[in-house]
Amino acid sequence: PSNGRSDSGVVVDVESPLVARTDPTEIAVEGPRGSSLRIPDCPDIIRQRRRPRKDTFPFRIIDTYIDTGEKDLDLHDREARARGLSERRTAVLAAWNVFAGLIVFWKYLITIECAFTVSMSIGMTLWIYFLKSDKEAWNGSNMDWVLLGFAVVTPTTMSIGFAFRRREIALRSLTELKSTMLHIYIALSSWDWDKGAGRAANGNAALWMKQSDRVLGCLISLGDELYRYLSLPTSSRSRHRVTAPGRREALRTVTVAYDLFDSIAVERIIEISSCTEHLKTLGFPSSEVSRVRQYERYLSVYLEDLRIKKSYRTPQALRSFSRVFSIFLPLFYTPAYARLAFDTHLAIGIIFAILAPLSLTALYESICFLEDPFISSLTLDGIDVREELVVLSWYHLLRARAIIFPDAPDATDLFLNHSPTGRQPVDTIELFNFRRSSYVQGDDYGDSEEDEQSKATAGRKSRFDKQFSRNRL
Repeated sequence: PSNGRSDSGVVVDVESPLVARTDPTEIAVEGPRGSSLRIPDCPDIIRQRRRPRKDTFPFRIIDTYIDTGEKDLDLHDREARARGLSERRTAVLAAWNVFAGLIVFWKYLITIECAFTVSMSIGMTLWIYFLKSDKEAWNGSNMDWVLLGFAVVTPTTMSIGFAFRRREIALRSLTELKSTMLHIYIALSSWDWDKGAGRAANGNAALWMKQSDRVLGCLISLGDELYRYLSLPTSSRSRHRVTAPGRREALRTVTVAYDLFDSIAVERIIEISSCTEHLKTLGFPSSEVSRVRQYERYLSVYLEDLRIKKSYRTPQALRSFSRVFSIFLPLFYTPAYARLAFDTHLAIGIIFAILAPLSLTALYESICFLEDPFISSLTLDGIDVREELVVLSWYHLLRARAIIFPDAPDATDLFLNHSPTGRQPVDTIELFNFRRSSYVQGDDYGDSEEDEQSKATAGRKSRFDKQFSRNRL
């Protein structure tokens, strides 16, 4: 048709790596695991070459590690590839999920308390089993299992619900914070007045670029410092309240936390406010200034909300109750395990002596992992604040700069220097690693042959696995 599209609106890219011509009358679209979708080469299907989107930002958070050829595809092809290669086989998914569940159970739920309780339960079961010579006359324990459910399971499940709700509220606050940061930058760098002639009449492009980069650097520093604050060790557990060494540990952590939050909630907010005041002197309308002031207030509220979630925990007494009873209460049921061993087999009694305390202590560990929702390096369910603030927020802000000022020189290297660890990185590779996504496999991004070789042989562990290994040690 003359308008360049078919009646059905189908557009097929025959030059794409995902599309292969099989014969003059058919087009075969390659699908997952070798399957294909054959489309008749009829006149109502128009084949045209999609132009790759010109990337205005030279840095990419995630580079494909498994298939380097995927980098050369445009977004439409990469989306089709991601959908097509997603695993859908039921048997494979079942085995895969069970295997992943076993790994999670071993890595995160088997702790020292769990090993202690299981060992004591097995030992007392064996001791009672071999101690009682008159096995027929002894009927074991008459303890009611309702006590176990009331004393351990009920408060533990309640605490898990409290902690998960805190995590969801913290996620909502973090979402609002990132959105407000982006809108503050857009407002102070692109909003115009006098029917689009206000900025041109009150300064040249270099002046507005300098003002925009000042706001951008302030917002990036705010995100980096907030990551450092939220990822600090927890200082509000029971040991930090009732023991002298715990209070000293909490004092060291809180001193650093207060200084970091002072820089975030006072210095950075004032710097953003001063940028808004400078725009007022250039003629920025008062109605627009009022809207930006509202964004600043929202930013302060979300910062304080995240601070509250970081500083305060779920009920301490309830968690202490669950901890003590999950460790010691299963030991009082060992006579029942010994009686079961008398009636059936010793192995059956030992299996029950393992499963009961293992399930209770593992359930309690689930509470501990959700207590501080920002320590994502210790739990799979935590909020990855590094990914959200150091990686994604930084990337979105620089993408906005590249779109608003398309003719401006690239400033990626300049804004990489806002280090999230509080020190200046030693080289460019380390700078880029600071801003790489947690999902990237491998940590080397050099261009030399030595770096490429080390990247190829470094293994496929991501930052999640390496951070877990360090904390576990």
